[in-house]
Amino acid sequence: MVLENRKGDKPIPDNLNKVLNNLQLLALQKAEGFGWKLKFVRRPLFQEVVPVITDPSGDKIGILERNGEINMHPDTRIRQSYSPIHLHRSIVAILPAIADIAGAVRTDEIYGAAATVYAAARPVGR
Repeated sequence: MVLENRKGDKPIPDNLNKVLNNLQLLALQKAEGFGWKLKFVRRPLFQEVVPVITDPSGDKIGILERNGEINMHPDTRIRQSYSPIHLHRSIVAILPAIADIAGAVRTDEIYGAAATVYAAARPVGR
């Protein structure tokens, strides 16, 4: 497992039932029924934990509040981690602009290069 936290902790602690309260655990269970997943639990020093969930596409985030409600408009900043599929989508989205800047190079060559980048970034076994 790749550790994403600066402190070296796992993104999701093993003792989740001791980190989250009953209302948060219930809200998480309900959200998981709709395909949402717990992305990580922020554990700032001297502050309450901040459990962050994402929708199935990974585009939306929510915070599991202490009262069990899901805050869909959190005031927290999340570092973006780029999965290969998000990287691929980003590359494909900017390809026309790259082709335009490059002087109308053949678009199929640019898409081919993007496919190569995607294949290289994609983890083995996926």
